[in-house]
Amino acid sequence: MPRLADFARQLGAAQARWAGRVPDLPWLSRHWLDQYLTGRRFPSPLDDVPWGHPAAGAWPEPARPLARQPFGAAASVGVRSPTASA
Repeated sequence: MPRLADFARQLGAAQARWAGRVPDLPWLSRHWLDQYLTGRRFPSPLDDVPWGHPAAGAWPEPARPLARQPFGAAASVGVRSPTASA
């Protein structure tokens, strides 16, 4: 275990040297995750919600279409979930 702790400390120290700056290397990817996710549609657990079911009645009618949008889109229009604290 001491060797693992020493390795973790050394790895953290090596990575900390690059914190806040990106090396100017042509092979190093820039914004890869952002580019990968842009334009993709990921299934939501709310896609298959039977909105006619009585249990779904807790969601106000205007919020239901927003619940089907990608995560975060509903927050930008100020609609709060029924379970959000006041």
